[in-house]
Amino acid sequence: MRTYAAKNLSAILLFLMCTQALMANDYNVKKMIQELMIENELKHQQLLEKGDASAQTEEGKRNEDKRDLKSALEWYEKAALQNHPEAIRNLGQLYEHGSGVLQNYETAKYYYEKSANMGNSRAAHNIGLLYEKGLGVKANEKEALAWHKIAAEDNYYKLYLGDFYANDSKTPNYKLAYALYNAAAIDNSEYVSHRGKTARDTLQRKMTQEQIMEGQLLSKKLVEINDLRKTLALF
Repeated sequence: MRTYAAKNLSAILLFLMCTQALMANDYNVKKMIQELMIENELKHQQLLEKGDASAQTEEGKRNEDKRDLKSALEWYEKAALQNHPEAIRNLGQLYEHGSGVLQNYETAKYYYEKSANMGNSRAAHNIGLLYEKGLGVKANEKEALAWHKIAAEDNYYKLYLGDFYANDSKTPNYKLAYALYNAAAIDNSEYVSHRGKTARDTLQRKMTQEQIMEGQLLSKKLVEINDLRKTLALF
């Protein structure tokens, strides 16, 4: 009986020791994370003091998330003066939605185009949406598609362009949609890759074997040429 009690006590003590160790370890992890956050915030503030455009854009985004739109606008404008593409795009978004400024689609388009011409895929996508919806411009599917093709140099926007061909266009083109989804499926981002695979596999159920083979051929061309617009021009 004593042996059983002793074993029970030992087990309880071991459990308490393990729990204490885990709690201590959890505390240490939390402390390390907190210290890292403080260090990162200090670096961020130092970069702001130096007038770093990326830090200014990040500060604008933080303020926008907090709905302090006046401050967000000021930080974006500072970064935009240094030709920061994302800050310029974000200004366009504020004007498109009338967030902290009077809604103005023409001004939004101006900023989007400026950012897109600097290589910002998201800005190109935004212009495509303006043409799709006829916001500040006459609705024009051809022009919208042209901008979505520019945006689709980024695999994330290949998903949208794939949707455009598969669902939104008046004349669906499954082989192009398949190729675009397939390209997104091999992206390094787990999110983009998963969405690409899911969309491709779903679309494949609607396709003939011939269409699938053509889509696979186009997928290879996308990889070989590594230029979306040149590849699409071949088909």
